[in-house]
Amino acid sequence: IGVILVIPKLVDVVFYPPVRFLRNLNGLSMLSFNNVRTSKVLINNLRLIAVSIISIVMISSLRVSIVEVVKGAYDGMRMDVFISVNSNYLKSINDLVTGYGEASWVNSSGHIPAKLNGDPGKIMNISYIEPQKYKTFENYTVFNNKEQELDALDRNEDGIIISKQMAVRYKIREGDTITLSTEDKSAELKVLSIFNAKMMNSGNENLISMKAALKHFDVKYPTQYYITTKVPAADGKAALEKKLKGLGAKVMTKTEMNKANDEGNKQLTDIMGIFSYITMVIGAFGILSNIS
Repeated sequence: IGVILVIPKLVDVVFYPPVRFLRNLNGLSMLSFNNVRTSKVLINNLRLIAVSIISIVMISSLRVSIVEVVKGAYDGMRMDVFISVNSNYLKSINDLVTGYGEASWVNSSGHIPAKLNGDPGKIMNISYIEPQKYKTFENYTVFNNKEQELDALDRNEDGIIISKQMAVRYKIREGDTITLSTEDKSAELKVLSIFNAKMMNSGNENLISMKAALKHFDVKYPTQYYITTKVPAADGKAALEKKLKGLGAKVMTKTEMNKANDEGNKQLTDIMGIFSYITMVIGAFGILSNIS
């Protein structure tokens, strides 16, 4: 919008000096420059060209940014193998994963979709985590003081750390008490602090401890495991798939997760690419229309 508004003035500033210079030298050239400076048709053509270029640059930049931000989020996670669980064999899976001998480090978590104040239009995604392990799990999100905030979360079974995005959207402040409910459970949780979740879960990432998940939502076992292995990731994946066969668990390496997300984002980025070409076509038709 700013470029569209400034173009007439910019054109005037650029072309007025040649008009003055050529006034007494070459009348035809002077009229040509002056026509560019004053013709609404030509100025609108310049606007259309500018809009097309800006749109292409913005869309191309956004395509690259989406790929880079997802890659950055996964690169910042401490793991070699990821396990997601979609079954009722949670205890069996938990016993097998925690008993896996080739794991040097295991971080577990899970997600609970909850409604703020019982409003179906205000969904807040709760991640239940192990606060002490989360300190070294990822470096993508931003805390004011990560150590202190996660220590406070670990001590307080009635506490929650919410994302800045949710705090702004629903006007929640640090120290407030909020009510989060599922289909059959409800909990009043105190906002211990606010952190910047960036694009983690599209900014809807809110943290409680495993102890809080058990107390308020009767959640006993994780549904996600992030494992650092003593062996190559592919070997670790193969061993875990064998152990968890038939239990409804999906095992992926970090490389495979990155690839799957790239493929998932490809459709979106391809659509954005199509829009950039459509913008060029619209601009070209507009210019042809103005010229005719």
